[in-house]
Amino acid sequence: KELERIAEMEKAEKVRLEKFATDQKVFYEKMEVKKAKKQASGLQILTFKKGSGKRFKSSIEASINYTMYLANGNMIQSTKDATPFKFILDEKPLIPGVKEAISKMRVGGKVRLFIPYYLGYGEAGGGPFPKKADLIFDLELIFLFPWVIVLPKLNFIGFSSMFLFLFILTIGFVYEWKKG
Repeated sequence: KELERIAEMEKAEKVRLEKFATDQKVFYEKMEVKKAKKQASGLQILTFKKGSGKRFKSSIEASINYTMYLANGNMIQSTKDATPFKFILDEKPLIPGVKEAISKMRVGGKVRLFIPYYLGYGEAGGGPFPKKADLIFDLELIFLFPWVIVLPKLNFIGFSSMFLFLFILTIGFVYEWKKG
């Protein structure tokens, strides 16, 4: 009886994987995977808008909007109708596929990422992610927070450097003002 139960479970898993593969093919076509540019890592990036703002920096707080799908089209998470996701990449790592793509972006950029499982949540998956789950992200870099906002998060050297910069800037301003 135990062997029959195991055989049924294996059969059900095979059917599930076949359906997932079929759904994935249809969803990838709908999401225009053929227009995406393949990177050396296997990540595919479809750029909707390049962005003309500042280039992303991993040490500065950033704000993004995103929608994350499993490759079969099931939406997992989204900030579309919610608060954008804020993070400092050096302090709060993201999955490798998103990290690779966002490091190439500028503020205002919009992309769609086709992330293979090994640049996502890996072979084991976890939570809402099945084993070897490929992902699709719609991602928009909407804001990089200036140093003033993240000042409390700076270490001593960062704070000292910023203070020295402002001090020299002030002296220069006063000098030019007095000079006329």
